[in-house]
Amino acid sequence: MIRINLLKNQTRKKGGKQSAGVPKWIPAVAGALVLLLIAGGGVYYYLQVNNNKKPQPKPLPQVVQKTEFKPSTHVKPNMIEEVVKEVNSERESNKRKGFINLTYDEMSFAEKINYEVLFAYNIFDSLSRIIPAGMGFKALEIDNFLTMYSVGISSNSSLITQTFARLKDNFGLLPQPYSSIKENGTDSYRFVITCKPSFGVDLANPYQPIDHLYKRDDLAAKIKEFRKLASDFKIVSTAGPVSQRVNKIRDFQRFEYHWECTSTYRDFVQFIKELNTRKFPCAFRTIHIRAIRGNKVSVVSDCIFTVKE
Repeated sequence: MIRINLLKNQTRKKGGKQSAGVPKWIPAVAGALVLLLIAGGGVYYYLQVNNNKKPQPKPLPQVVQKTEFKPSTHVKPNMIEEVVKEVNSERESNKRKGFINLTYDEMSFAEKINYEVLFAYNIFDSLSRIIPAGMGFKALEIDNFLTMYSVGISSNSSLITQTFARLKDNFGLLPQPYSSIKENGTDSYRFVITCKPSFGVDLANPYQPIDHLYKRDDLAAKIKEFRKLASDFKIVSTAGPVSQRVNKIRDFQRFEYHWECTSTYRDFVQFIKELNTRKFPCAFRTIHIRAIRGNKVSVVSDCIFTVKE
């Protein structure tokens, strides 16, 4: 077997025969084969390694929560702060004035007692400032400390319209058909007014009726005083006051009396105002006034006298 050494060149020996030389193409072919083997092995390794690796999921982008937001160009900067300041200043103003804007249903029992006693006075006092001369009532009704209803006649339609505007702003005027104006013949207009006034809780008023309630044993004397005061204003009692029912609530008793009388509208209003001036705690749950003749009116009412046990 003959071995061919491709790494060493044959050398001549002195005096010996010249050995056959290695062809030049053999080293080149051998080098090329070696390079092909290396390259092939690399490709095979790359394919094997990558085929064995499982695809890894891409990591989700990290979300950074913003804690500061720039206001829109259409929004006034510091708007929320200004609104809060405005609300707080309004509350402080109401607190200074002692007024709390609550509806009758939202009030506590003590607040309702005060509200009920002052309700008729507030109605007539407001009407005297809102209703101008030239408007006459044929009927006026006050019911359950919630509503006021009236029917009247006037020769001036613009006067009625102006009055409606004032009632809408200050007296809870209800829209049509509850409130309306209609022609009633030549130069005469019939109007209907329906209001749901809300006077709130007036803590600044020096007269808080709940502080002036009397005891059960004093009720008979107070009813007598009530009738005497009405007589002083030329009010003629035609029925009562007659006891109708009694309701007990906590440490209080509420006596309801039915009372009918005749008077002039002006004298009856003055009587209501005098009750307020004297701090006489009588509430009118209903007052129905009807024109009789001339300036005379009939009044049918239900009065509530709240006493302490």
